[in-house]
Amino acid sequence: MKTYLTMAPLLAGAALLASVGVSSAEGKYTIGISNTVQGNGWREEMICA
Repeated sequence: MKTYLTMAPLLAGAALLASVGVSSAEGKYTIGISNTVQGNGWREEMICA
């Protein structure tokens, strides 16, 4: 029983790493910024960065 409790997080971690590898291989992402809030200083700062 103790072995199963030790192996469960390791298997979950392996599954997580495998899924991250698959999703990053699909393609590039595009990040868009919306104009819903006029005068938003954070938005202007992000565009200029």
